[in-house]
Parts: sequence; C-alpha cells; structure tokens
Amino acid sequence: MKNLFGLNNEEDNYKYKGWLNSDFLLKRVLAFFGYSVLSTLLVWVVILLFLIFLAALTFLINLVF
Repeated sequence: MKNLFGLNNEEDNYKYKGWLNSDFLLKRVLAFFGYSVLSTLLVWVVILLFLIFLAALTFLINLVF
C-alpha cells in the first residue's frame, strides 16, 4: 500500500512538483491549509485598509466642518 503521508523518500508521479498535485495526503492538506490562511489574511488586510480609509475620511470631514 502506498504511504499517503509522504513519510518515506518516494518521488511524486507528476512532472509538475507542486504540493496540490502531490501523491501524498499530508502535502496536499498542508498546501490547502496554507492557501486558505494566506487568502484569509489577504481578505482581512483589504477590509482593514478600507476601514482605516473610512476612519481617516471621517476624521478629515469632522475637521473641515
């Protein structure tokens, strides 16, 4: 039976050696988790920048009026 977690020194059967195409379950799970964390952080950074922009705009409007 094939080792699904990739704990031995077997090579992947694909030409492209990306983690999402790996034969090993652990590599695929880590790749998916990493991409999920990265995309979540990216979305939250965009939301945070938008809220900072709104706060700065509100502050400037209050200074003028």
